[in-house]
Amino acid sequence: MKKTLLALIFLLTVQPPLLFAQVLSTRHLTEPVLSEGQCHAVVDSKVYLKDLKSNTSNKKAIEDIGESKIAQLSNTTDESYYFCKIKCNLQSQSHFLWLTQKDRNENFKNMNGFVCSGLDIQDVALSSTLTIKTTVAVPFLAVQSRFPEVHHKLKSISYKLSGTQAMGTLLVEFFNTLRILQSAYSLANSEVFQSAATQLQTYAPSNPESWVLIKEKVKTLEENHVEIQPGISNMNTGEDVVNMFFLTNGLFLRYVD
Repeated sequence: MKKTLLALIFLLTVQPPLLFAQVLSTRHLTEPVLSEGQCHAVVDSKVYLKDLKSNTSNKKAIEDIGESKIAQLSNTTDESYYFCKIKCNLQSQSHFLWLTQKDRNENFKNMNGFVCSGLDIQDVALSSTLTIKTTVAVPFLAVQSRFPEVHHKLKSISYKLSGTQAMGTLLVEFFNTLRILQSAYSLANSEVFQSAATQLQTYAPSNPESWVLIKEKVKTLEENHVEIQPGISNMNTGEDVVNMFFLTNGLFLRYVD
């Protein structure tokens, strides 16, 4: 009877905290399970360039990012650089990379400023009675990342998209977006966008040569290291608009045979 009473007291005193901790666990929010080809930002990994240059940051971060890269970058009165680590599941193996990012200095006091790409501040319900605002890691596809470090890694391991479902979904989205934009641009009162509409039409599935032309376009953009230049002021020709479309929607095509 005494042993039973002691056991009951133990359960009453230990089990509630365990259950409470289990309910309030946020690990699934900061360390989501990654499917093949997905990445997520590592929470609390952010380091600033100014700290790396002053050697007040983690020496391992300096080693991983590379002293030469750090030396080549400089902050300005308008913008500052920072680095964020990401974890990727590629070819069923975990890979960790550092991404180079920058933001306007005026955003230092902004809750949405200098946030690692792939992280989001959300209101999360931890229980039926408790909701908190916390950091959530949102998985993203490596093949569609806009960061060159990710594509350098993918190329270094000869990564190829596998799985007909995943590839099929990306292709459907690509051609649906192409169709919508081509139609919209053709109605625009602008020679630049009408030229873009004409060019986009050549990449539509209705053209028997579309896939050959698409692969040629992707290869040219990659070899010339063309990058996204946001803003309508950078859209001076129809080709600029088409390049923006491919760099925004078709980066995954680099990994399709």
